[in-house]
Amino acid sequence: MKNNFEFFTFFLGIQKSELIRLQNLIDTFPYYNDYKINVIDKSEPSQKIINQKNKKFYDSPRSFFQGYKPDLSLNEIDSFFNLNIDKINRIKEKEYSFHGDGVKKAIKKYSKSKYIIIMDSDIEFHNDFYLSDIANFINDKNDEIAAIGTIISSDYSKNIFF
Repeated sequence: MKNNFEFFTFFLGIQKSELIRLQNLIDTFPYYNDYKINVIDKSEPSQKIINQKNKKFYDSPRSFFQGYKPDLSLNEIDSFFNLNIDKINRIKEKEYSFHGDGVKKAIKKYSKSKYIIIMDSDIEFHNDFYLSDIANFINDKNDEIAAIGTIISSDYSKNIFF
């Protein structure tokens, strides 16, 4: 099942805290022998919008903020991606899009595998059981699934699939 999976996450690129969380995901990702994380990078279009002083930056169709100063430069972002080039594939977006549109792009435009795993950039792995658990779940359900989610208990001892 090695070639059947791809991992995706998103990067908005306006706060240093995003880089810290993404680095934690990269550092804890246990599958680098077989996979890279595909990072859909929205930093350039995000920074263009947010640096327009009077323009509202829509985080979602229903929420926005205005007058926010990013604490992260494009040079810092480029440096970050260059340092992690062996572990991630950077997919640079030219236009800003909301998260739902980004998920559609990951599925329809960027993915070349049968299964994709879309991760929030602030997650971290505590072991390497996830992929084998997901593969076993898929095999048990005979590929007749559209999506799987995982809820991790507070003590990380139980995974609940839905």
